[in-house]
Amino acid sequence: MSTTILLSLIHSLFISSFPSILWQGESTYKHFNQADSAIFQAYEYAIKRELFDEENALSREALDREFDDSRMMFMDYQLVHSPDGLFKIYAIQLESCGAYCNSSWYAWIHYNLKAEQEESQSINLNQVKEIHPLPDGKYLIIDESWGRPASVFTVRCLNATLISIKTDSVLLHPIPFRKGEKLAFCQDDGLEAEEASLKYNPDSNTLTYRYISSYAYSHGLNTDSIRSGEFNYLKGEFLLKKENVIRWEQP
Repeated sequence: MSTTILLSLIHSLFISSFPSILWQGESTYKHFNQADSAIFQAYEYAIKRELFDEENALSREALDREFDDSRMMFMDYQLVHSPDGLFKIYAIQLESCGAYCNSSWYAWIHYNLKAEQEESQSINLNQVKEIHPLPDGKYLIIDESWGRPASVFTVRCLNATLISIKTDSVLLHPIPFRKGEKLAFCQDDGLEAEEASLKYNPDSNTLTYRYISSYAYSHGLNTDSIRSGEFNYLKGEFLLKKENVIRWEQP
């Protein structure tokens, strides 16, 4: 076997084994290389402008003071490359504290990376877990986040986003689920049960999910619904094949 063929096989194995080849998460953008640090710093100021200075009237110093007085802080930075190297995602976690703290994510996707001038646009993603290239050239992105909708409990949320990359734009495609256009759900982190899951199988082109809908806080009921289902990827769409709903009482 020639060296070229061997390297090609190793590369293919690497691609299939790691949905996100290059993943880096840090507590400060200064841990990234100089170019990526500059991009994260620019996005920090874009977030600050969006929150405190939409009319772009404040100086940088005044904007920094507004942010510092807001009880907000940037917590985490994530840079993820697609397995084929055709795009990358920059994500920043912003934490806001009042009676208790919650966080939100801001993300941007950079594409046309091999062109003289790469393109970028904002995209609604949280912390990226996986990026899966699909047979027709689209990509499935799975992300997760944590929230605290009430002082007494926290939730873990999972989302699936379907995109395609064009020369001058990134297109979002729906994954119809429960009367919405996006596959997204949350599970109470305090349940004595298996964690919520959202998994893509590239061999069968199926996307499976499992989570528990808790009614303990919202309805005062010690009863939950275990929901599980499977999507098939056919003709460029994820179509719900089946869903099972089982009533389950907490131990």
